[in-house]
Amino acid sequence: MALKMRFFLVFGCALSLSVSAAGASAQEASPSPRRFEVGLSSGYSVAGFRHLIADFDSLWAIPLTVDLDYRFAKHWSAGVYGELGFIDDSAPDVEDVDETIVGQHYRLGAEVLYHSALERHVQPWFGVGLGYDALRATYRARGTLLPQGGNETPEAPGVSIRASGFEVGHVQLGIDFAFVPALSFGPFLGASVVAYGRRRGALSSDDVNVWSNIGLKAALHL
Repeated sequence: MALKMRFFLVFGCALSLSVSAAGASAQEASPSPRRFEVGLSSGYSVAGFRHLIADFDSLWAIPLTVDLDYRFAKHWSAGVYGELGFIDDSAPDVEDVDETIVGQHYRLGAEVLYHSALERHVQPWFGVGLGYDALRATYRARGTLLPQGGNETPEAPGVSIRASGFEVGHVQLGIDFAFVPALSFGPFLGASVVAYGRRRGALSSDDVNVWSNIGLKAALHL
């Protein structure tokens, strides 16, 4: 009886050690959580910038945005973003004058994102943030009427447009399609409210401007 008890005791200890070792090996073999996310997005942006010279009620831009986020909880991440938008806009002919604005739109700031349904291939997400916004553009006008001499009115010298200020806040809403763990992509909508405190080449105003954007975002999870 004592021998059997010793056998079962040794067998039980060995079994416990084996289960513990197997659990530790499985835990070591399981992939570590992906904490970092690098995002790249583009699309279309439009701003109701109603205080520019001439008759531009809005500005269009094609943005290129880079995000770097850190997942600090299962559903939450925080990070920074930078954006360069390319402006190439023209207003309809007004009194036979062709008007164009060409330049860049810059954004830089911080954001917090909430990710839902991480266990599924379709993952909705929502984000908020704030930052800094700037415009650097050139306005030009050219007459389109042909005078008696037959030559078009020469193009007027370019007028430099500068505007900068704080992005009071922005919101984003999107859907990620994550069919592989390291990569996701999907559409998004966004809007930001900007108070341009400094303006040059544009009429001064206390009003805020709203940029709205739509596009596609791809994210690499590291």
